[in-house]
Order: sequence, then C-alpha cells, then structure tokens
Amino acid sequence: MTIKINGIKNFAVHLTDTEQNIYTCSVNKAAKITHIQASNLTNEDVPLSINLKKGENSFYFVKDLNIPANASAKPLGDLVGAIIMENDILQALSNGNDKVDLILSLTEYDII
Repeated sequence: MTIKINGIKNFAVHLTDTEQNIYTCSVNKAAKITHIQASNLTNEDVPLSINLKKGENSFYFVKDLNIPANASAKPLGDLVGAIIMENDILQALSNGNDKVDLILSLTEYDII
C-alpha cells in the first residue's frame, strides 16, 4: 500500500439544526483533520455537535458542546490528527440556522 498527499483542503459551513455532511472521504482516500474552528454568531449560548458517520453508525467527537455568545471554540481541542477513512462522513449541527460558522481544514491522502 502506498500513501501520498492528495491536497490540503478547507471547508466553511453555516450550520443548521439538522445534521449536515461537512466532508465525505472518497474511495481510496483518507484524511487527517488539522483544524476545526466554530464561531457563535449570536448573543446567546449555542450547542454544537460533531460526529463521524461510519456506515449506518454515528460516533460523536462532541455532543451539545456549549459555545458562549459571540465566541469561538476549537471543538475538538487537541484532537487534531484524527483520521477519516474512505466512505466516512464528518457531520455537524447546531440548534438553529446560521447561528454557528464551522471551518474545517484537513489533509487528504491517496491510498494506492
């Protein structure tokens, strides 16, 4: 098996109150999360959940993490380096539309 860097990618999303697919890892790829930043755009505290969907199962990195009003958070803390494998989906949600902006940075790899 050979692993080589495919690229460095950024994703920016306005979250809603339903799970959104933030990143889907393609076939023959893997990805390493390098950074996730969430910003609360409101004057009230807002919960944030981020999960990894593997097939039919979901596994939470964070569930209902409170982000204070007008503040930002690094919701995975020092978990940078978490690996996402082919067909895995990174999902996120908040408790309303456009209350939280989420920025994801990752390095994507080809697996040959």
